[in-house]
Amino acid sequence: MKEEWIKERELRIYDLKGGFWLDIDTDEDRQTAERLLRQRLREKGKRVREAVILATSERRLEKPKMLTKLCGLSLLERNLQLLKALDISKVTIMLGPRGKPIRQYLDKKGDLGIKIGYVESRDGWAPPIVEGEFLLLEGDRLFDARIIEALLARREATLAIDRGCHPEKARGLPKILIGDGVKAIGENLEKWDGVYMGAALCTPQLFRILLDDSLQDGDRLESLGIGYLDISKIPTYIAEMRRDLPISWIRMENEKDLKKAKKLLIERTQKGTLDLLAWYLHRPIENRITYYLSEWPITPNQVTIFTNIVAYLATFLFLQGYLLGASLLTLVVNILDGVDGKLARARGVTTKLGHIEHSFDLLFEQSWYIAFAWYIFSGSGSLLPLILGLLILLLDSFNRHCSMQFKQVMGVSLADYAKFDRLFRRFDGRRNIYTLYMLAGAIFGLPLYALMAMAAHALLTAVVYASRAIKHLRAADRQGAV
Repeated sequence: MKEEWIKERELRIYDLKGGFWLDIDTDEDRQTAERLLRQRLREKGKRVREAVILATSERRLEKPKMLTKLCGLSLLERNLQLLKALDISKVTIMLGPRGKPIRQYLDKKGDLGIKIGYVESRDGWAPPIVEGEFLLLEGDRLFDARIIEALLARREATLAIDRGCHPEKARGLPKILIGDGVKAIGENLEKWDGVYMGAALCTPQLFRILLDDSLQDGDRLESLGIGYLDISKIPTYIAEMRRDLPISWIRMENEKDLKKAKKLLIERTQKGTLDLLAWYLHRPIENRITYYLSEWPITPNQVTIFTNIVAYLATFLFLQGYLLGASLLTLVVNILDGVDGKLARARGVTTKLGHIEHSFDLLFEQSWYIAFAWYIFSGSGSLLPLILGLLILLLDSFNRHCSMQFKQVMGVSLADYAKFDRLFRRFDGRRNIYTLYMLAGAIFGLPLYALMAMAAHALLTAVVYASRAIKHLRAADRQGAV
């Protein structure tokens, strides 16, 4: 190993870890540098895999706070699911004097796909035995997953803090005074910059400090090099949701907090940049259905299956000529199709597999257009309905693919890329709009004209999507070339 390379890498290691500095003057120094370098590089490749959940707060609800159900799942299950999704493999739960029901609850649940251990309180607190850094969560909090992800990306002990916390919400929480790092922490600080919100990338030493009720000395904390994560700095835009979602967290103290948390969860399941029908009609109905279904033993997959059954019943009715009944069923499907995803997001059980649902949506949607066109053709004998139906299928598929390709390349949905795109998304050709045309055609007895309107709307959408995608991609190429 060359001396220059060792020194260069060592400088970089020092910056990342703040751990050592070594001048290489002898062969022994060289060997020491190589050993430390290999050790640091191994550590750099590691990711925190362990977490500790504090279940030590007193009850103010009917049951231990961690077992309080929120949209069908206890806070404890939510936190465990979140940690599992972030590749945490082991969780130690620190139980308070009333922690026995928590252990019994998890024992009944069986295997949750994550290793769980316990530390119980008797004569005093003893920190769990966790080597190195670990993730620390207060068990009575509802956390935004992005807070935990941001903590796991840190390289040093870090406290997550809320600098915009309302004084009433901050009551009873540890206050934080910051400088280059955390200078002081305590509930009774006269001067403070934010509150510790109950999540930290922790070390055993920091853990002991957080368990200490007394005010910590600022000099002592500064010498520890504890960092802070200002949650207001975490990016809020989520491409999949096509909207900005503010970073949030809630401490569960009473029934009022539960209702607030449930309302927040339901509201945050809503995707942005929708067509007018979806925003003003479907959204409130979907949210109300999700609000009640979330407490029932009904899974998102069951809702998806039921939605598909109703959708293909509509296809059958189109083929049989019951156009009005079929069109009304499509409106029901349009609402139900938004419920399964919202229910999954409200319960925190979204999966990669769940995204395949959109492909099945494509099948039943286009089966409606085929059945609608076929019935008109069978009654008239003219090829025009079949030609229009084929044109709708081609254009609808092109529009979907164009949007999908743009998102893959740019990381942002085409419908949410610019102001004009967001405006056009409210009127573009898609299922919600096409079903209105079919309903109007059934009501007024003019199904062929409905088919013509659908084809024209699909063509307009294709022209706009293609031209806008080309414009944005060309601009991105030019910007990249500068």
